[in-house]
Amino acid sequence: MREWLTTAPANGGDGFRQSVFAGEIFLLSANAASLALVEEVKRLLVRALGTAEIQRAQFDMNNEQMLSAVAKVRTEIASGQRFHRLLLNIVRDLGFSLPDTAFDPVRLRAVVHDGHKIAAAAKAYSVHRDSWYANPQSQINWWIPLHDVSEEQTFGFFRDRFDQAVANDSGQFDYAVFAAHGWQKSSAGKVDLVYPTAQGPQEFGAKQGFACKQGDILIFSASHLHQTNHNASGMTRFSVDFRTVDMRDDHDGKGAPNPDNASTGSALVDYLRAAAIDL
Repeated sequence: MREWLTTAPANGGDGFRQSVFAGEIFLLSANAASLALVEEVKRLLVRALGTAEIQRAQFDMNNEQMLSAVAKVRTEIASGQRFHRLLLNIVRDLGFSLPDTAFDPVRLRAVVHDGHKIAAAAKAYSVHRDSWYANPQSQINWWIPLHDVSEEQTFGFFRDRFDQAVANDSGQFDYAVFAAHGWQKSSAGKVDLVYPTAQGPQEFGAKQGFACKQGDILIFSASHLHQTNHNASGMTRFSVDFRTVDMRDDHDGKGAPNPDNASTGSALVDYLRAAAIDL
């Protein structure tokens, strides 16, 4: 376990959220709620990929087939009410207040072996903050692997730059444009969208990585500067993530430092409200 990762239990209270806003990163052991989400996502992947060996499926199909299969599962997960409920079970079980919670749905991520060598995927390996995508400074990120993962298969944090500005092009990002044409939209690829990244030669400091077990829960601020590692493990890395905002924090202007985010708009307008979900 990395000494810089905090393993103390989450309680979802003001003190815990303030610790996240101050840059603390929590890695919590898998629990019944996180494992329930993992198993449901894996079930869909096995069906879509046609094999229980989902981490090696990429070697039995071409890249286009792999991406198509994963995209179908990704769409079902992001829009499915049962996945909203599975997400909220995790949030509730860790002590967060559901009446005050807004959330971005569960997103499936697949980092294939040697994916960094695919030119079209280059942006996925860029150094960035999630806040550059017009995400709230009070946003908390949740990341859960579908299987045990090594440090090589995950991502790393540049913690020295958490509250220090880095040159970036977030000023060119407008959430309204991105929401209309990005992700799964039919016009995706037809509009020149900005995916904010760090710009130019600059030093970020030490990159700190981690390994963890299936269903473990990594919790961190959207303002952390981070980068996906090159995965040459011989297997695809599958994970899910989602984002939450306590609306009291948003209302009171509480959140992580904003040293360099210049994006416009707010992703929060499209977040769902936990109170509207029938658990």
